[in-house]
Amino acid sequence: MLGSIRAIIAIIVALMLQSGMTGATQTTPAQEAQEFMQGMTSLQTETLNKYMGNQYVNFLVNVEGDDETVARMQKALLQNFTYEISDIEERDGLAVAKIPVSGNDFSEVMDAYEKEAYDYITGNLYEEEVTDREALSEKCLEIYVDELEKIAEDGELTERTIYLPMKENRHHSWDVLLDDEIMEIMLGDLALPDGIMKEDDK
Repeated sequence: MLGSIRAIIAIIVALMLQSGMTGATQTTPAQEAQEFMQGMTSLQTETLNKYMGNQYVNFLVNVEGDDETVARMQKALLQNFTYEISDIEERDGLAVAKIPVSGNDFSEVMDAYEKEAYDYITGNLYEEEVTDREALSEKCLEIYVDELEKIAEDGELTERTIYLPMKENRHHSWDVLLDDEIMEIMLGDLALPDGIMKEDDK
């Protein structure tokens, strides 16, 4: 009899724990959109790891360079970025969040970077830093980051709107359907340079 009671209590406790865990994972589209934006703008590892298939997220995480330069790059890209979730439409397991954003326009960075990188390489053709792939990659990242910082320090901002799509999953939570266009807008029309990604993560 005592054994049966213990077994019943164990089952009830297990069901209660399972119920509590299920409830904790349920989210609304508004909560998911806010969690996504907060995670991306603060570069939270848990959020970034969900979207490593996106080339912009992969770049933020796996760019090849020393920690200090990578941190400078991340800071420049996001230091003037702000957002507001202004509206959410939901229907039949699909939702879209309208998110006005403000930040720097990095669309001209690639042209400036390519010119500076070309000048550096042609001016140092016989130096070890140019013939060593890793050293050249790190130098190119420094040049790229320098151009980002010039724009960020200028402080001139542009306003855009992100439309963030989401889909309800079988756990009654929501998943963000992230594409390159959304990240490109978030990062100020940023173009990604070749040759400075880690070999294993290209």
